[in-house]
Amino acid sequence: MYLINQNALVTDVIYAFDTKSQQWVLPVINGTGPNRRRGVQAVSDNTGKIYYFGGNSDYITTGSPTANVTRYNTLNILDTAQLSWSIGSTIDAPSPRVGYSATLFINLIIFIGGKENSYDGRPFSLVNISQIPVLLEVQT
Repeated sequence: MYLINQNALVTDVIYAFDTKSQQWVLPVINGTGPNRRRGVQAVSDNTGKIYYFGGNSDYITTGSPTANVTRYNTLNILDTAQLSWSIGSTIDAPSPRVGYSATLFINLIIFIGGKENSYDGRPFSLVNISQIPVLLEVQT
């Protein structure tokens, strides 16, 4: 995200709306949040946790025209009740991917489709739709 009519990268991307004061605020969140990414989908559970997986960073997310593309297969968790960041398990995690669909089903996060790292020299390959990885991280 860039500020309108300026070439300034927005670094604070989490805002909260205070319903009492009717104003937007920048909450103080404990822990180290992940770097900015594109191509991710988030799911949230009934405890106030938001989960997002993978994505990539590049010149748009970093604001640097010389930035290399970095792809991730980490599960980042924002606990909105405790205002804290954490990282989920990467054991049996899907391959680094972008542009997928993520669905929370009971205590599972199911990923469908998207693009993953290519092993034939291309930047990305389409994920075979018959491959449906599941993360068991969610504790509702």
